[in-house]
Amino acid sequence: MISNISSILDNKEWNWNYEKMYIKPNIPAKKLNAAINSYASTVNPDRVLVLLDDTVFGGSKEGLLLTEDGIYSKELFQEPKSFSFDQIKSIAPGTKSRIFINNSEFFKATVVEHFAVLALASRIATTLGINDDKERKPAEAKTESSIKNANKGKFETLHDSSLLNLKNEFDEGCFLFDELIDKQMRILLSQSQDVESALIKNSTATVSKEDIEAQSAEFCLLLFLTMHFYSLSNISDDFKNGMGESFQLLHTLSLMYAESFKSNFEHIYNKKFSIDDETLHIVPIMFMNKDGESNFDLKMPREQVLTMLLEKLELPKYTAQKSIGQFETAVNWWINALVREMMKEEMLT
Repeated sequence: MISNISSILDNKEWNWNYEKMYIKPNIPAKKLNAAINSYASTVNPDRVLVLLDDTVFGGSKEGLLLTEDGIYSKELFQEPKSFSFDQIKSIAPGTKSRIFINNSEFFKATVVEHFAVLALASRIATTLGINDDKERKPAEAKTESSIKNANKGKFETLHDSSLLNLKNEFDEGCFLFDELIDKQMRILLSQSQDVESALIKNSTATVSKEDIEAQSAEFCLLLFLTMHFYSLSNISDDFKNGMGESFQLLHTLSLMYAESFKSNFEHIYNKKFSIDDETLHIVPIMFMNKDGESNFDLKMPREQVLTMLLEKLELPKYTAQKSIGQFETAVNWWINALVREMMKEEMLT
């Protein structure tokens, strides 16, 4: 791929005023030279666009460099890492100030603030357009699946096609997670009429039925990610520890579903997805961890914040709390199903 990453600095709506983050042409020469000498010796200083200084005292020997040609990083006591842009198939923000490239952890900040790391990862993905499944071309011929989809609403068709993309990508490596996503998204599918009614009520101008349906699908994806990550955060630590590094993959699978949803949205509704990537990634991440464990300093319990967020869409408090409970029930079903599946495999081996 041909990188157009330099345009990442051209978006006037993006604020770069984060502590420990420096962008061209305001990168201090001393910090830049220290970073290059530490973990990016082949980099031309003139081609560096962003520097994250992940050191306590500002020495810049650990951190991240985004250049016109690739991305470089180094963590404390770790070896340097790097990718050229033609090697990158996906890049996404993760929990606890992490960036994932090609579904593997690339960088974890210890000093740079969490929001800055998430913003940078989301902006790189947006600028390069590498998470939007562009290589997956919609089928031209009518298949049995497409005939069935003709009898469905656009939102359900959008969900089914996005879920199918995820299953095709990971085949048997989903840990039954595709079934959890399906169960939780169908909770919102059943409430889409309520969301549409709320959007019509809050609209200041006359909006077509098609536009309302499209807006409802967008908001339901945001609501799905928010309640989905919240419900995952309440899983017991014993279960998370038992899954080890595979548990982090679940967050990646969730974001991959969301990216496929966005891409398919344009084909089905014939319009651009209007919710920006930062909102889509960062708002749900606020609910990824239990109370007291998050990088986000919420002033009240997360469930209360989540209920308030749902009520903003004019959903009654009872309906909001019921939806949260349904998402958690789906997670409990998934855990039990996964345990049964693992026990079954052990008996066969």
